[in-house]
Amino acid sequence: MTEAVGLDDVAVFVAVAECGSFVGAARQLGMPQSSVSRRVAALEKQVGAVLLRRTTRSLSLTSEGQRMVESCASPVAQIRASLEEIGTASSGASDSLSIAVSPYICPDEFRAWVSDFGCERPDIQLNLTVNGNEADFFTDGIDLAIQLGPPRRQGLVSVKLYDVPFRLVVSKEMLRQRPELADLVNPEQLREHVCATILPIDSWPFVSRDGEQRRITPTKLAASSNDPWVAVNAVSRGRGVGFLPEALIDDSFAVIDIAGWTPVPSSVHAVFPERVRNTPKVRSALESVRRRGTEAHSL
Repeated sequence: MTEAVGLDDVAVFVAVAECGSFVGAARQLGMPQSSVSRRVAALEKQVGAVLLRRTTRSLSLTSEGQRMVESCASPVAQIRASLEEIGTASSGASDSLSIAVSPYICPDEFRAWVSDFGCERPDIQLNLTVNGNEADFFTDGIDLAIQLGPPRRQGLVSVKLYDVPFRLVVSKEMLRQRPELADLVNPEQLREHVCATILPIDSWPFVSRDGEQRRITPTKLAASSNDPWVAVNAVSRGRGVGFLPEALIDDSFAVIDIAGWTPVPSSVHAVFPERVRNTPKVRSALESVRRRGTEAHSL
């Protein structure tokens, strides 16, 4: 490498790595796709290494590209965060934070959290949307997603916040009609019964007193949806067995205990692009969500 590397080109490359495509990076940066491609090619020429594997259908990082992302993504994010903070402070405008929350993560608690966070940080305008477990950070302008489990996409930061307890439940009427459900001794027996699942949790984890873990994937389905209320409604109407977060269970349900086995809690994660990791608004929101979630589920 005989010439200085352009820092703008590094920032463009990091955006491509985060978005997983030239199109997504161009949209995020407000640049023509051709300019993004040209900037990355110039960077590769400057460093003397291929950073991206390009095919007609996919884009992936080479080992050199992965090392550059690991080394440069955080500094680039810090620079962006500082510039945004300075710009917001100098203009006197309020900052905004867009959060996507998976609908099955205790929705009532998050409604209350929105009000509390607004009191804690009146300088931040909070935009909350409820969607599935795969938020589109770039198309929808999402800064932070709160979801069950880590992200499936690469290039995103994931921070575990707390655990959500689940229970195995049926309607009281179904239990009267199927009393054998009260005498289950093995999770495998659930395969014999009609169930209702909340996606993306298509298999139900259990742990025994001895520490053995099993995952059961129901095959007889009364309902399967990423809308939790579809599953809740199916279970409450006696159409099947449900594996539900405790926050969605009321007195109309009967809890089923499998002898010697306990449902495994699901972990709630905060997921966000590297570019917002060090922004004060995201740090503040993460701490507030973690505090509320831990308090709510430690009882």
